[in-house]
Amino acid sequence: MAGKIPQIQLRVVVAGSIGSSDARRSFTVLERLMTLLGQIEAGEIGSSDSTWGIETLSLGSVALTLTPNRLSENASADLMAELAKWTIEGFSETEEHETLPRRWTPAAVEAGLQLSKCLGMLESDGMTLELLADGQPHQRVVVTRRSADNLRKALQRKRASIGSLIGKLDSITLHNALKAGLWTEVRGRRVEVQFTRDQQDAVHASLGKRVEISGVVTRDIHDRAVSIKMKKIDQLPEQEAPLREIVGADPDLTGGLGAAKHLRRMYDAS
Repeated sequence: MAGKIPQIQLRVVVAGSIGSSDARRSFTVLERLMTLLGQIEAGEIGSSDSTWGIETLSLGSVALTLTPNRLSENASADLMAELAKWTIEGFSETEEHETLPRRWTPAAVEAGLQLSKCLGMLESDGMTLELLADGQPHQRVVVTRRSADNLRKALQRKRASIGSLIGKLDSITLHNALKAGLWTEVRGRRVEVQFTRDQQDAVHASLGKRVEISGVVTRDIHDRAVSIKMKKIDQLPEQEAPLREIVGADPDLTGGLGAAKHLRRMYDAS
């Protein structure tokens, strides 16, 4: 029939010979595979409630065929096919390169790393994933421990650029290396500040204060600042409490008016 949606399945084989399969390892790999599928789904539609049914199962090497079963409210047959495809394509990338698959969220990357840590370095001790459409193979990958190593290296990769960060300065360390901590305003993360002996007095004078630090910023793979090699530090005025916080302290302060109208009324009365 024209327009018929093909039945999508994911065939999984965890290698092992008859009578010698490691049950705990096999079940751990399968559990982490389901977690990975769920995390990729959550990254697409915001939930991971879809389930996969086991259609066939054989032992020796643990081999099973998974079929999409009950779908999340926002999921579709097409999405489930894409999840299987993105999983296979992602592992195809990580088997060859130190990279993070484009469709994998940070949680999916962690699930993929934990899954592949359970596998060996050789294909004979890995996991085979195969996408089936109406029973016919379309895409295939053998996942090994190489994926875990490449994912870990990709996560550790950092880049440096000229920039500045704003936040509160705290906890100066003078042993071995000169460092301080900066709690950033934007993401509320602690960033390591590296400074020199010549900058020590300026850093001490800014301790506990709101500052802007300029220099060479090192960021992780998710574009989060990790450290900054300080070139300049400037003290900034403390931020005044937003009007909504003042209203929260005294709900009748504005007399029910919005912020703009309240300020205009105060101006007109002056």
